[in-house]
Amino acid sequence: MLEDRYMRKKYNLQEAVDEVLDSYYREIKDQEKKAEETMLKEVSKIVSRTKYRKIVDYIELNSDYTWNFEIVNKFRGEKQTEGGLVVYINQTTNGGYTGDEFAGEAYIKIGRNRFLKYNYVC
Repeated sequence: MLEDRYMRKKYNLQEAVDEVLDSYYREIKDQEKKAEETMLKEVSKIVSRTKYRKIVDYIELNSDYTWNFEIVNKFRGEKQTEGGLVVYINQTTNGGYTGDEFAGEAYIKIGRNRFLKYNYVC
């Protein structure tokens, strides 16, 4: 009996912790999504509609999770050309058994010396 009560309390405590963490992470994700939308709105003022659509499609197709969007005037990483976009990828290394964490920073060229930078995880 005592063990059953202990297990119920332990389970209820774990449920409460899970709810708090879920709420916290949901709030962070919502804040990041709003920041992303704000930055993409700024990008839409700089580039053509066609290029804007390509940028949004590129981000959606190439990343499972993105955050920390900003417009910068310098890039880091290796140049890639994909779907008419110039993208520089600064990939995080030294992780996993292949040395690739499938994460890093992407810099999409949006103008002369202007890049949309964001962090990503694939």
